[in-house]
Amino acid sequence: MKWLNDIVNTFQDTNKEILVSSGASPSGVYHVGHLREIVIADTVVRALKQAGIRARHVHVSDNLDAFRKVPVNLPASYEQYLGMPLYTVPSPDDRYGSWGDFCLKPFLDSADKIGITMDVVYASDKYRSGFFVPAIERSLSRIDKAKSAIQEVSGRQLDDQWSPIQIMEHGRLKNRRFISMDSDAKTITYRSHDGS
Repeated sequence: MKWLNDIVNTFQDTNKEILVSSGASPSGVYHVGHLREIVIADTVVRALKQAGIRARHVHVSDNLDAFRKVPVNLPASYEQYLGMPLYTVPSPDDRYGSWGDFCLKPFLDSADKIGITMDVVYASDKYRSGFFVPAIERSLSRIDKAKSAIQEVSGRQLDDQWSPIQIMEHGRLKNRRFISMDSDAKTITYRSHDGS
C-alpha cells in the first residue's frame, strides 16, 4: 500500500519513537467507524515496527466531552446528567465507573481480542494533572488566530461569544466568553452569555 510505504519512508531515518494517535469521545456505543480508526493506527504502528522504527499506538478517550443527549437505551432520569463530563456520568451498570467507561471498555476488550495493542490516555486524567495548562494558555493568548483559523478551515462564522474553552460550573461544562487570563495565578476571567 503506497500510503503506508510513504509513512514508513517519512520516518525511516528517525531515532525517536513515533506516536500514532487515535481517539474518540466515549459518548455512546463504539461502532465500526471507531474500529476503522484504531485498525489504521495499528496498521501504521505495525508497518513502522516491521521497518525497525520504534512506534506506539496511543488512543485518547475524550471523556471530558459533555453528555449531550440521553440515549434511547437509558432511563429518562439520565436527563439530570446533561452537560456533565462523560467521566462523571454514572454507568447504567455496576461493572463500570462511568458512562464513558461503559461505552469505552467493551470496545477496548474487543480490540484486545483481535490483537490491537494501544495505550489508552484519558483526557480527564491529563486535565486534572495540569497537562493541558500550557496549551490552554497558548490558545487563550492567541484567541483571535485560533478563531480565524477555525473559520477559515470550517467555513463557519463564530460569534463574538465564541471561546476555545469550556468552563466547569456546578459539575457541568458551559460555554463562556473568555475575558482575561493571569498565567502566574493560573486563573481566568470569563463572562456568561447574559453578561454576568
